Amino acid sequence: MRLTRPASCIFARNLKPRPKTMPYCTQAEIETQVPASQVAKVLGSEGAALLDAIIAGADLEVDARLAPATTVPFTTPLPPIVRRASLLFACETLWRRIGVAGEANNPFAAAANAMRDLLDEIAAGERSLGPGAINAFGDEALIFNKARGATTTEYNMGEEA
Repeated sequence: MRLTRPASCIFARNLKPRPKTMPYCTQAEIETQVPASQVAKVLGSEGAALLDAIIAGADLEVDARLAPATTVPFTTPLPPIVRRASLLFACETLWRRIGVAGEANNPFAAAANAMRDLLDEIAAGERSLGPGAINAFGDEALIFNKARGATTTEYNMGEEA
């Protein structure tokens, strides 16, 4: 008696796993916008695993918004707007985790919403994903830092200095 494999085994053997992509932003980039001590405080004992999840969530949002216009996930080299969007969304999420109520208290919220609008325009074909997209967003929207006039209280993520 001859044994045969089910057809599903034959096809499964030919499938390739989805390639693992590099994150669109890094902890080091996040720490240029949010002080490392505050990042560590927000992440607590969950540390790197939680930060990886926050970055993955930001990357997924970028992919979801741009999927109608291009193939996702992106591979290197990343379009600059993709890196910037991921960084902005990750910083916005970190800020939300500190528990300060209201979007008005999140210094990343307005810029993140503007970025969402821009990504939606790119997806709709109204703007290009190319180098000009980063210029359309403008430097004034990115990102929160002490040199741009944030108060000490804001810079310390809602804590009194």
